[in-house]
Order: sequence, then structure tokens, then C-alpha cells
Amino acid sequence: MEWEEQCSSVCYGRQHVTVNRDRQNPAEDELKCRLWMFILSCPYASFRCNSRRIDRRRLIVRNCSCEYGFAPWQSEFLRRCFPPVFGAGHAVEFRGFCQIVNIRDAKEVLFSTDPEGSDVMYGAGLVMLLLAGVLSGGMCSAGDDTGDGIAHGRRVYTIQSDTVELAVTAVGGHQAPVTFFPQSDAPIRPYYISPWQDEPASEMPVPVLVPLRGDFFCMPFGGNGNAYHGEMHPPHGEVAGSRWQLEGKSHKDGVQRLDLSLATQVRSGRVLKSILLRDGESVIYTTHRISGFSGATSLGHHATLAMPDEEGSVRIATSAIQFGMTCPGIFSNPLNKEYQRLLPGARWESLAKVPLAWKGTDDADLTRMPGTQGFADLVQIFPKQPPAGEPAWVTATFAERGFLWFSMKDPGILKSTVFWMENRGRHGHPWNGRNNCLGLEDVTAFFAEGLSDSAGDNVLRRAGIATSVTLSEQQPFHVHYIQGVVRIPEGFDVVQNVTFEDGSATFHSQSGAAVSTEVRFGYVFTGTF
Repeated sequence: MEWEEQCSSVCYGRQHVTVNRDRQNPAEDELKCRLWMFILSCPYASFRCNSRRIDRRRLIVRNCSCEYGFAPWQSEFLRRCFPPVFGAGHAVEFRGFCQIVNIRDAKEVLFSTDPEGSDVMYGAGLVMLLLAGVLSGGMCSAGDDTGDGIAHGRRVYTIQSDTVELAVTAVGGHQAPVTFFPQSDAPIRPYYISPWQDEPASEMPVPVLVPLRGDFFCMPFGGNGNAYHGEMHPPHGEVAGSRWQLEGKSHKDGVQRLDLSLATQVRSGRVLKSILLRDGESVIYTTHRISGFSGATSLGHHATLAMPDEEGSVRIATSAIQFGMTCPGIFSNPLNKEYQRLLPGARWESLAKVPLAWKGTDDADLTRMPGTQGFADLVQIFPKQPPAGEPAWVTATFAERGFLWFSMKDPGILKSTVFWMENRGRHGHPWNGRNNCLGLEDVTAFFAEGLSDSAGDNVLRRAGIATSVTLSEQQPFHVHYIQGVVRIPEGFDVVQNVTFEDGSATFHSQSGAAVSTEVRFGYVFTGTF
């Protein structure tokens, strides 16, 4: 009864489980007890089970009485750490008792991979850390073990006002899901969430793809395929794929605030992410305070919207631009099962007339999204300087759904906007030809090439466009940003222009309709209201 005794001793005698020994399969018997050692480590869980079975695909507990239940961090831990124990292809899920509830006389409780049963986090003890090694034969890779809950397979921090509910992933700081007008009959969720978030975990080519969703901060922005002065950054930088730590939450004078921080390793420094919501406003205010860094970098926001299936149904508009360019190189390489349709390196004056790669064809109209299915393309536009005190802006009008999304920025900090048009044009892992999204990414960068190309000589620099910023250890650098949603009246088609007054913006459509919303647009310059 050695394993039975260890189960009891690890749990400090507070819980006890009898393992039905299988003398024909001692390895499975040992695994049973390791599992129960972990389950019983939760001080909020109390189980009495007189029958249980484990196979390589699932665990079923029958005739189980349970008080309270598992903490969400435990379900995520098991989801990540069971593959080395059970082998590939298993399912581990907590369904049925992940909240503070009593479940009595359950006939069968199935554990598989859906941690969505709870968004409540309980405390964890030191036993949890010890059992990490017991369950997996060593500590498993970093999982989402901090935050307020789990959303689409990832640990998240949450913040909400009376008009916005927002989640941001602990790993990568990706902002989604976001719900505008959550208490209404027609809540709005505009942001893209990659389909593999709700699938069993699999190895991703790069860290940024692990939580890929919504808006996230990038530094250095781009693929970063080449080293820069000895620095080899991951795609979109450590800030897009590493763990952010909670600094604090606050609620004061109708403003909800969430602060997260991250210390980088490739180039040493610290980034403080602040997300603010104001009661009564359908707006997200974000600041990234970059300190301790020295040298050039590309950076920016990677806001990504979910697209409907109807071609051309979303209308795109921006403040006045100087010009635009398609990616000068091959953005989607057929050798990688990727395909593009725009002419590489073309310069143009309007989003409505962008040359296609094939001769004798009409230009593409990038004011109408999504485009033709089967392609993934990248372009970059460069705004003119707006009137003093006004931000540059981008809008996406979802007329059939009755809203428009907008972003606002200081064009002196974020010099351009990259359009990432992912319309089922990538067929390698993990894309598999199924992603339909639009990145409207306000950046200072050379397309999506990364730091080396952005900080070096390039065609945009020669055209007078800055493609990197210079950081100083002595002076923190701030990136202030605004995103929001506004409901639109019937007949509103596409934004023609935006007018700004104290504390509000009015969006005027080509059809003559107009809609106003409260937004402290001066935030993009000062970081204050």
C-alpha cells in the first residue's frame, strides 16, 4: 500500500483516497495515485469515490460526491501537463464542477479539455508545485497559471466597465475576447480569435501564435528573421509571446484600470501595459510605457478583427494618406502552402486601387473586406499629418451588424498602418486554410520584416517615412492608443470623415448618415483624460 500511503501523506492527512490496486498493471496503478495526489492538493476539493477508471484517452470518475471543486488554474495545468503522462491524443477536461458549487451523488463526471466551466480562481498551495514534477516526470513548460480565469483555452486577466468587458491573455498580452455593450440584447465582439485556441494544444511554430487573438503590442514589430546587432528577437518580440505579470487593478472616478508588466531578456528592459475603461464609453484606452531600453526598435499595435464570410461586406476607411505600398517581397510563399494576389512592391495613392499580381486584371479595392478567398496579403499606408490636436484614425464599418470599429493614434509615434489580410490563404500548420481576419496594425516599422530591416536602409526610409524609433535608457517611451466601437444608424455605409469636439468624435458616412460617440481622443498624445 505504498502509493496509498503517499497519497495521504502528500495531502497532509486532510484527504484520503483508496486506490483499487491492479496487480496486472502496476504502472497504471501508480499513475492513478499520482493523479489523485494532484486532485487532492486543492484545499477546496473534497472527494469520496468508490469506483474509478483510467485509460489513455480519458478519466471517468463514477459515484462521486464533491464539495466545491477544482480551481481553474488546476484544470489548465492538467490540460498542459497530462500529454507527457498519457501520450498524444488524449483529452483532459474539467466539466461539471469548476465553480463554488456543491455537486452530490454525481453518477459520472467526465474530465476532458474544456476549462470554460469557470472564470473563478482559487488559491494554490505549495503541494501544487511539488506535484508538477510528480505528474509529468519534471516541470512542464510554462502554462497559463496566473490571471482571473480562462478564455478560449488561455489564462486571462479581466477588466470591465458598464459598457465594455475585456480579457487579455497572461501569455502574450493579447486582448480578446472583448465585448462591447455586454448588457444589451445585441452585444458586439469584433476581435478575431484564432481557431486553434479551442482545440487540443499543439506545438506552434512561434510563440506569438500560441495565444493569437485580438489586439496585442509588438516590439520589435515583424518577423525578426534576421539578427540585429547580435539580438535575435522572436516574431513580434518577447512582448507578444511571453508572460505578463499583474501589477494591479483599480477603480476610481468611473475609470477601470488594469496594469501588467513584462521584463524582456533579448534586449533588457521593462514594458508596463495599462488598459483603461471609462464608464459610459465604448472605448479602450491603452498605454505601453517602455523603459530601460536603448537603441532602435520597430513597434506597434496588432489589432485584428474577425471577418464575416460575405466578400466586401466590411467597409474600410482611414484619415488622409500620403501613399500606400504592397509588401515589397513575397509575403505568402506557395512553397509554404501560402498564396497572395497583390503585386509586390507596388506604390499607390488609394486603398480602392491596389494593383493585382496578374496583368490585365482590375485593381483590388481594399476598402471592401474581406477580399477574394484563398489569399493572404500585406500592405502598408502612411497617413498625412492631421489638423493640430487631432489623431489619425482607421475605421471598419460592419453595416449588416450595425456597428463600426475605430482606432486612433498619434501619427508622430505610430507612423503607418499595416493591413494584414488573412482570407484563408495559408494552408500550413496551424492555419489550415481556415483563418478569415483583418489586421489593422498601427505601427512604426518596415512592413512585417522585423527589426533588422526596419532599423536599416529600406525603400520607405528613402521616401522619408520613419520605420523605427530610438529608445533611451534615460527616458521612458510611451505609446498611447485608442480603440472603440459605436453603433451606427440604418443607411450608414462607410466613413467619409471624422470631426472632433471636446470629448467626442462624430463619424460621417458617404451616404450622409452620422453618429457620435464619447471618446477622449487627446489621450493618444498625453496618456491622460
